[in-house]
Amino acid sequence: MLGRESAAFPSVVARREIPWDKLARAIRFVAPKLKRAERLIRLRRPPPFQSTKRVAGLAILLLGLTMILKVPFGQLLPALAAMILALAHLEKDGVCLAVALIAALVSIAVSATTMWGVAETID
Repeated sequence: MLGRESAAFPSVVARREIPWDKLARAIRFVAPKLKRAERLIRLRRPPPFQSTKRVAGLAILLLGLTMILKVPFGQLLPALAAMILALAHLEKDGVCLAVALIAALVSIAVSATTMWGVAETID
């Protein structure tokens, strides 16, 4: 990140030590799940980065705006869509990016429908 060869942490975090047994337990827990995720998300049909960057940015902006709404559990769909969108961009997976953009559209449509329903009941 930022052109560095190794991870750079804030000094407060860098000074902390993690016990080996806890680290090993966390790795044993996360490794199978990470392997499964890496099988699902991989380099397939790499999208043209410059054009999809703007579309993904707009989708993230709209998802962020829908997360502001005070609807119980209303942040779940936008957060999930944003997470899939981020993974698709990190892995440069065009298929996952298409799924993420569809999920973002569905999430925005659900939020818009919810807000329309709320606005209709105010009268």
